[in-house]
Order: sequence, then structure tokens, then C-alpha cells
Amino acid sequence: MKFEKISVEAYQKYLNEHKNPIETVQQLEEKIEYFKNKLVIPYRKTSGSAGYDFSLPYDVYIKAGSIAEIPTGIKVELDKNKYLDCRIRSSYAIKKGLMIVTCASVIDSDYYNNPMNEGHILEYLWNRSNKDILLKQGDRFVQGIITTCFAVEGDEFGKGEFRTGGIGSTDNIPNPVEKKESLNKANHTEIAKRSKEEIKAHLESFKHTTNSKHK
Repeated sequence: MKFEKISVEAYQKYLNEHKNPIETVQQLEEKIEYFKNKLVIPYRKTSGSAGYDFSLPYDVYIKAGSIAEIPTGIKVELDKNKYLDCRIRSSYAIKKGLMIVTCASVIDSDYYNNPMNEGHILEYLWNRSNKDILLKQGDRFVQGIITTCFAVEGDEFGKGEFRTGGIGSTDNIPNPVEKKESLNKANHTEIAKRSKEEIKAHLESFKHTTNSKHK
């Protein structure tokens, strides 16, 4: 298991797609240079720390009551039965009034290197305070805890659907009931199609037999 940076191309693509209208070309280039040369791979601060700290890739300004999307520039390769549980650092929550929008973000093992965004970990911070907040580049803001997950009895763990996209992509994967209904529908359609073909063949055979008798 390991943390890695996403490719420079993927990071640059993200920045271009989310570019601030007033941001200059130079500012954009500075973000990319920082990502390439100075962005720190998540690490534990002490030997007893549970979480791997993520650092801010650039200054982030969040207005009171607003939400900011933060591209960490990081992806994580996990064992199949593990996930990354991301939490806001306690100092950010207590002293600044910040929290992750979903309280905690879950990074699945099959999110890694997905074809949509390479498994780029994005965090969404909500400023619950009544003051605007400026977060500084390089500050540790989120901690990721690698956790074991388990499968219930009867779950074909590791034999199910595979993720082909990024955030929200599993919304399009049918649940077991929907999948079963879809298969049943397909089977009924195939049976109906086969029945029509058999009936047509039978009628053709009957027609041929009848014509032969009347010759």
C-alpha cells in the first residue's frame, strides 16, 4: 500500500477545468511547479499517529458558510480489503470551525487509478464559522486512516462490479436486485425471441407439409 502523486497531466487538467477567472497563467504555473517539486506525500507525524496528514497544495480561501473543493494531488493504492478514512484534523475543526462536508470521506480500494481521474483524492471543506478563513499552502489539513473493511456472509466479495469512473461512478452500478431483474428480463426476452423463431419454423414446416400433401 502506498500514497502517490497523480500525474502532472491529470493535475494540470484539473486546474484548467477549475480555473478561477481572475487567476493568471503565472499563478497556474506556480501551482503546478509546487505540485511537482514541493507537495509532500501524506505522512504520519509520529510513530503513534493513526492518520497520514495531507498538505494543502495551494492557499485556499473559504468564505463564512461556504464550501471549498480541494484537490490534494494524491492517490492511494490499497489492499483489496482496506479503505482510506479521511477526517479533518482536530485543530482545523476546533480552532477554525472547519469540517469535511460528509464528516468523513471514504476512499475505496478500487478508486485507485480509475480511468476518469486516476483516483485523485478531493476533499470538500465547509466553513461553519461566521468568519472568512485563509488556509496556507503546505498546511496539514486532513488526515487519512487506513482501515480494514469486511464482507458479510453471502456477499461475493471481490467478484462483483468494477469501478470505471471517479467520484459518484458507483451510482450507475446496479444493486443485486436490479441486476437480477435485468438478467431475468434479458432471459425472458431471449426466451420470447426463441419462442417466436420456433413458432415461425413450425409454421413453415406445417406449410411445407400441407403443400406436399396437395400436390
